[in-house]
Amino acid sequence: MAVLRRSFRPYLWAAAITLAVVLWLASGSIPWLGGGETAPEPSAGPPAAAEGGPFSVRVQRFRAVGRQAEIVARGHTEPLRRVEVRARTAGIVEEVTRREGDTVRRGDLICRLDMAARKARLAEQKANLASAQTDYEAASELARQQFAAESRKVAEKARLDAARAAVEQMELEIRYTSIEAPVDGTVEQRPAEPGSFLQVGDLCAVISVLDPMLVIAHVGERQIGAVREGMAGEAHLITGQAAQGTIRFVAPAADPATRTFRVELEVPNPDRTMRSGVTAELRIPLPSQPAHRLPQSVLVLGDDGEIGVRTVDDGNAVRFRPVEIKGQTADGVWVEGLPEEVTIITVGQEYVVEGQTVDPVLQEAAGLARSDGR
Repeated sequence: MAVLRRSFRPYLWAAAITLAVVLWLASGSIPWLGGGETAPEPSAGPPAAAEGGPFSVRVQRFRAVGRQAEIVARGHTEPLRRVEVRARTAGIVEEVTRREGDTVRRGDLICRLDMAARKARLAEQKANLASAQTDYEAASELARQQFAAESRKVAEKARLDAARAAVEQMELEIRYTSIEAPVDGTVEQRPAEPGSFLQVGDLCAVISVLDPMLVIAHVGERQIGAVREGMAGEAHLITGQAAQGTIRFVAPAADPATRTFRVELEVPNPDRTMRSGVTAELRIPLPSQPAHRLPQSVLVLGDDGEIGVRTVDDGNAVRFRPVEIKGQTADGVWVEGLPEEVTIITVGQEYVVEGQTVDPVLQEAAGLARSDGR
């Protein structure tokens, strides 16, 4: 008998729990089942429509203001020019007067090659020139007195001219042993060292012209139409330096790999504190254009995928107007394509369709609604 009682005990517990749940449900103590308690507040949604009336939406009026737009492009700094100074005659480097980082003026000596036998050859060529000059004068006098043929005078004149050319060539050779800076700038590289041998065309030094400095950036296809040579621009370097300058070059053709256009901004660098190869940001201000500053929440997609806003016309009918986003800030977006003054649905725009008549509830303009940033 005890065994039978123990086998029925689980069923008795189950029946007791079931009876308690049924009595609890019947008491109406669960709010959403009734029982006189208030149902929970529904989550926030679109404004409710008045019974038998049009759907209610909230709207704000926005007015266009002048927006100072700008083109922003990433780039880097480059020297105005980079000149390779090369040897114009062969020889051993005898002296080096500049090192990397030195500032040079045009005509300053950088490297001097040894003279070798050049002075001796110059003396020899000058002696030949003197002899040819004497022979020519004698032949001219004999020809004048008709004691010599005119052809001898012509031959002596040719020898005289050749002697003069040889002297000039040797003087150039001697002058070329002094390798000088062709421009004002800063020595960027100087591979030549005393004792090294330079052939004709070998590199003695590289001079960079750092004043003015160039800021090179690449502007996209959609923006390049607004950039012109002579426009003002501003460069912001990753080092914290900033400078204003002028656009000096806009590429006539795009880079085939990136489909962007090279733009060069020339900025003054008199103290040469800006360095070449530094990452920079180029900003080109554009003429002021009328635009609306809107909260991002009012933007919707049209039936064809266009970005736009839903507005209310004078007859309280809903209209979709596409917009073009021109800029973005921390608290809104700048758009173009709207009338100067427009009434935009700010709450409920997702629940209405084109042409639907609504009941607009005007929301007081504040913050972004002013569209002027104040």
